[in-house]
Amino acid sequence: MSLEDIGKTVTIEAGESLASAQYYALKLSSGLAVKATADAVVIGFCQNKPASGEATMVALAAAGGSSKAVLGGTVVKGALLVSDSSGNLITRTTENNIVGYALEAGDATNVIEVLMRPMYVA
Repeated sequence: MSLEDIGKTVTIEAGESLASAQYYALKLSSGLAVKATADAVVIGFCQNKPASGEATMVALAAAGGSSKAVLGGTVVKGALLVSDSSGNLITRTTENNIVGYALEAGDATNVIEVLMRPMYVA
């Protein structure tokens, strides 16, 4: 059962429809919240289902805590996670922009709890 302990949330205008992107990883594009892309610098996780131009509630990754997140593949508990090309989280292989750690194991499309601990690894 996925839980979350969000450290801080902010509201950012959605730069695209995020109506089907609750718990997806987000990045900024021209100051607007959009789904993260592969190895993106993730600002946080979408906590609601806004249309383009509406307010997106973002659980800030840099504030720590945990959030629910959607997986893009199979992960094991404790895995380092990065974003894939769809804003889902996958296990790090060679990517540099770590989002955090899996607090639960899961498979593609599962929603799990993620410890938000962004970092850059060269």
